[in-house]
Amino acid sequence: MSAPFSLLLDVGNTHIKYAWYCENQQISDLQIMRTTLDGLSALLCDAYSCYVCCVQSNDILNAISKLCDDASVKYTHVKTQSEQFSITNAYNNPSNMGTDRWMAIIAGGALSEKNYLVVDAGTAITCDFIINKVHKGGWIAPGLNMARQAVVEKTKKVFDQEISLHNLQTGTDTPDCVAHGALAQITGMLAQAKLIMFEYGSYFDIFISGGDGALLISASDQLHSSSVRAKKQHLNSASANKFKKDVIFSTELGFTYYLENLVLVGLARIAQDDFATNV
Repeated sequence: MSAPFSLLLDVGNTHIKYAWYCENQQISDLQIMRTTLDGLSALLCDAYSCYVCCVQSNDILNAISKLCDDASVKYTHVKTQSEQFSITNAYNNPSNMGTDRWMAIIAGGALSEKNYLVVDAGTAITCDFIINKVHKGGWIAPGLNMARQAVVEKTKKVFDQEISLHNLQTGTDTPDCVAHGALAQITGMLAQAKLIMFEYGSYFDIFISGGDGALLISASDQLHSSSVRAKKQHLNSASANKFKKDVIFSTELGFTYYLENLVLVGLARIAQDDFATNV
């Protein structure tokens, strides 16, 4: 691999994910892979620069910084900003916002010219609302597995099993109820987020990433399709006009896109800007 290639690192709560970015590449066209701290040395042999988003301890950051120094690779540890790429952060103290959330926000800004919602369905699930390039705030809640674990840990007679979810259903025994209840919670969070976005206008984009992102989209689409069918039937009744304002069709809720890792897309946007600045 020849320079100038940038190594992008998303050091998350569970995994270290990485991608390569080169000048003039589409920032969303990234091949996402996983590595470990021990595997970074080999990767850095091929890197011109390294951009790091880390939600782990400073010990890990220091270790990555040293590896970059040893390999003579330009090292950039990105941080949350009060404003970047003309996007304004809602936080009075931006350092209180996880850098992974900010990277996802600026990634969405590169991919959409409309209002947009950013959802990261990982260990925790986060939602952030961006209206006219202004971050209006967001939510943080337990992710799918964390929610399942919390129920088991805080109750005496409720138990869970390693059940793989493929869609949203009602449970017929306790492990099913726990698993699908957790999925229903994060699906409901996304539904509420969509309604808030709808208050700002009918046309907006939704960007969803994270390990449970694809499942969240599938369950949300399944739930929304059922809701639309039910409300359309309601409109056929004699009291149709009474309920007409309650009906929200899928085309009015924006377009949903799944990207495996929005954090790395955000890092690619910063690398792209650095390439342009240094020309």
